[in-house]
Order: sequence, then structure tokens, then C-alpha cells
Amino acid sequence: MKKPSSKKPPAADSSRDTRPQIRVGLLEGYEKISLRVNGPFAVENLKGETLRPMAPSNLKWRVRVEETVPSQFIYSVLVTTFADKEEAIALAENLEKEGSHAYVRSLGNPVEVQGNILRDNTRYRVQVGNFENSDDAEELLELFMDDYAPRVVRELMRRVTGKVEFFDAKLEESWVSDDGVRIIPADLTVETKIHSVRVGTGFRWETEEDRSYSGIVEIRLDHDGKLSAISEVPIDVYLRGVVPSEMPAGFPHEALKAQAVAARSEVLAKLHTKHLNDPFDVCGTEHCQVYAGVTQEDPRTNEAVIETSGEVLMRDGILMDAVYSAVCGGHTEDAARVWASPPINAAEGIWCTLHDDLKKIDLTTEDGAREWILSKPKVCCNIPAKLLPVAPDYIHRHFRWEVTYNRAEFEKIIARNTGQDIGTFYDIIPLERGVSGRLMHIEILGSNRNLKIKKELNIRRALSPTMLESSCFIVDIQLDEEGLPVEITLSGAGWGHGAGMCQVGAAHMAVKGKTYQEILTHYYRSSTISRCYSLPTSNDSCE
Repeated sequence: MKKPSSKKPPAADSSRDTRPQIRVGLLEGYEKISLRVNGPFAVENLKGETLRPMAPSNLKWRVRVEETVPSQFIYSVLVTTFADKEEAIALAENLEKEGSHAYVRSLGNPVEVQGNILRDNTRYRVQVGNFENSDDAEELLELFMDDYAPRVVRELMRRVTGKVEFFDAKLEESWVSDDGVRIIPADLTVETKIHSVRVGTGFRWETEEDRSYSGIVEIRLDHDGKLSAISEVPIDVYLRGVVPSEMPAGFPHEALKAQAVAARSEVLAKLHTKHLNDPFDVCGTEHCQVYAGVTQEDPRTNEAVIETSGEVLMRDGILMDAVYSAVCGGHTEDAARVWASPPINAAEGIWCTLHDDLKKIDLTTEDGAREWILSKPKVCCNIPAKLLPVAPDYIHRHFRWEVTYNRAEFEKIIARNTGQDIGTFYDIIPLERGVSGRLMHIEILGSNRNLKIKKELNIRRALSPTMLESSCFIVDIQLDEEGLPVEITLSGAGWGHGAGMCQVGAAHMAVKGKTYQEILTHYYRSSTISRCYSLPTSNDSCE
């Protein structure tokens, strides 16, 4: 076993590249990781000391855990989040008067790119309680269910410690390092292939595949004392792996460019607000944006990233929270209504159409939502297959959809997903819909208890073995002779939260000759496109 050297290897990026560097969480919870690097690379420990000098190797390398002590957390109930500190303090004081131990936690920082502040991501959480385990915090949730969409959060008190071993397949080279190692490629053309990466965990398409990544790859202990991997790359390299993972590369070029600008805006807007306990900025899953590294790269989406490099969406001089979804169903949703922690400077819901003669229904009403969902209006995301032959089944399967459960099956789904035994299921009462018709608040009626659920994602998770296509749905119940439910049918519209740009709608607009600028200003009203950084002097680090 060799001792570390204090000599630093050449970095994967140069001082000329001042673009934002994005740290992406690729995977976690692995007992061991196998990888191969296709060019010269060095290995550092997490202190920056050289373990292995820069050199090529055609061998497979492995990382395994030697010994660990897991991270320690405290748990509390996050009631809600504000952008304004005084509002947060006022709510905490009111909760204190009602007998809850409430307090305010600040999080986030300004987002600065090449010397310019694009937005201030400082937010204020109102939290209740401090517990050593999550179960105690869970017991408090019901106190706030009627008025908020509370959830249990954890704060890191002591980070995981331990040792990992990095060694080659022939056992000729081996190092033991505290907490993790960093694989430093000679340049961004050198790729690290990680074998058997779990993809789509929790979804019906869950599988394993080998994935390759440019840039620095960090293998380190996760909070449970198992192995995780992090990719550290310039933002445009990150986007080359995001855009084809979030939008089919066969979509029209102007739609791909719109996706690149939205994804760039989105990752910058989310800096300092997600994964606050983790040593990375964003994860590589649907929770943030899907990042498949080099594996999914396509020349068409790479071109879209390069052609729009540095471009982001701004409104009133502030970077927009440019969320997007696959198929809105005909009307996008107010982004501020979707999440428990409302986005800053977010898009409002609009009709997904280029036609002025579309019959515009009030989708916040039950009659309006039913009429809308059971129709197939001429909107952008209802595109004829001949105009967009890339994925016709994908589009029509998600524009309008239907699922049916028997009562016993539905009761088990609700109990498993919510942790609440409602007894015999009776009905679902819609309490609030957003402008797109998406349900934001429902009450499930049962013989043991009634259960209220707020926010569209919570609703989608509660009523499906995996996740409902969207929360824009209506409920039809078939009753038996005694008036008890036999079958429950949910008929719905769209796929995803529906806020911001509708990706299929963007593709339709591009087919009709709209530019990416026109697409973006359609879905993100009153926005402008600004360039917030420039490419490095040499494009070697980008292309």
C-alpha cells in the first residue's frame, strides 16, 4: 500500500474555464463499485493528496468499504417555507402560541456566475421539533395536515466517517483512504465507466446499466456508510448528459435548444436549495434532473447545448425557476402551487395552444375538469403522430390516460403509501384544483378515518403502486348492491407536474416553425433570454 503524495495532479479543467462547476450525485447505497477509465487518470484522497499519479490503465478498478460510522441526524417537521423572513417568523410565533415548539431555519445563498448575482436563493423554513429518530417526528405530521403540506426533514449533525479501499483487478495497486477517493482524468475526453448503475429506482422501468461519465468522479461514503458516486463537471458538460435524458434527441432542433436553456436555468436556480445534507449540488434522478453522463449523449442534443451555451431565462432581472414537464395535458400549472416550497420567480399556468379559438374551460371546477379530461382538445401536446413520429405511443399514452383498481387493491395501495389504514374505502373528495385541473388537495373517505392529502406529488404517490401520471384526474366509482365501491377508475390528463414548459408542446411548436426563443417566451411569460457566462478560450473542455 502506497502513501499519499502532497503533489497535485493536473486538473481536469483549466483556469480559463470559469463556467459553473456542477457536482452531481450519481448513485448511493452500493456495497462495492466497479469502474474502468479509458485514458490517463490520477487518484486523490478527499484532502487533495495524490494517491496515484497520472497514468493510463486498461484494468477494471474496484472500490469497497473498509470500516464506517454512519452519519448522525436530527429530525423535525418542515411546516412550510417562505422567501420572506418576516413571514416565517410570524408563522413560527403563531405556532408557538398554539403550543408547538417552532423555529425558523435559513438556507440557501445567492447564485453568482462569473461575478454576477443571478438570484438570491435564501429561504426560510418554519420547522417544529427536534428528534433523534424520524418516527417521533412523523407523529407530529398530522397536526399540520389540514393547513399545510408538512414533511419530515433531517439535518446533519455528524458526517459519516470511515475508510475505503481503491484497487485494481490484478491487486497490483491498492490504497486505503479516509472517506473516499477522487478520480481525476487528464481531460474531459477521458471517461470513467461505472458498471451496474441502478436506473429508474422505484419506477416500473427500473433496471441496471453501465454508465460513462466525463470529468472528475468522486467515490465516497454515503450517510449510511455505503458507497456513493459524484460527478464534477462544467455546466455545459452536465447539460450534454441531461438534455437527451429529459427530452428525446429526435425532437426538432428548436425544441432541443429550448430544453437546453430551460435545463440550464433550472440547475442554476436550484443551487444551494436541494440536497442540503449532501456533498453535491443536485442528484442525477427525476428528483432534480436526469443525468446519464456520456452514456445518453447525442450529437443533436450536444449541438443544442453548445448553440445556447450560457443562455438562461430571466424575468425582472432575476433568474427564473424554469421547471418543465413531459406532457401538460393542454394547460400548464402555476409552478408556485405545485411544491410545498414554492419556486422563486416561477412560471404561471397557460393554455398549451397556438389557436385563439380553443374552448377555454374553468379547470378549477369539477364540471370543467371532467369535460376537459374526457375530451381531446386541439392543443400542442395532442400532436398527430405524423408530425412527430419519434415517439407517438409515448405521447398518446400520456396525453389522456386511465387506471382502474378494485377496492381491496386500492385500500392496500393507500395504506402502503401513506402509512394510514383508512379501513373500507368510500370515496375521494376533490377539495382544490389548480388552473390546469390538477388536484392540489383531496380527502379520502374511509370507514376507519378520513385522510386529507395536499400537493400534487403527494396525491400522485398516494394513489398508485408507483406514481400516477399526473394529479389532473377525475374519479368514477362502481358500487355494489350495498352501495360499497367495487371498482375505482381514475381518468386523467398529462404526465408530470405540468408546470413550466410542456416538452411535447414545445416539440409541436418547433414543428410549426417556432424558434426556441418563441417557445420559451410562450411557456415562461414575460421572460427574456440572457447569456450569463461565456465559453472558455479553448472549447476543448466543452466539445
